[in-house]
Amino acid sequence: MPKQLHFGADSTEYRILLVGGSTTECGMLDDAENWGSVAERALQVTRDGRQVWVGNVGRSGLTSRDHVVTVKHLLPQYPRIDLVVVLVGV
Repeated sequence: MPKQLHFGADSTEYRILLVGGSTTECGMLDDAENWGSVAERALQVTRDGRQVWVGNVGRSGLTSRDHVVTVKHLLPQYPRIDLVVVLVGV
């Protein structure tokens, strides 16, 4: 079952959303080992003191066309996202 996306207050978080295929999903790794989790731990806090939150909506088999549709339709459903990182794998 996919992990739920949990957000804190808008003013307390810098939110990064990862979009991609299997290279973003990292299905063969434990959650703590995927590159989104590693990035969240490495970044931790912004210069202005906000916690860094990294969400991952990567799914195996998605193409760049799927990424466009995901961003177009998914982002309006979420609270403010500060940065979207799209990893297009091969």
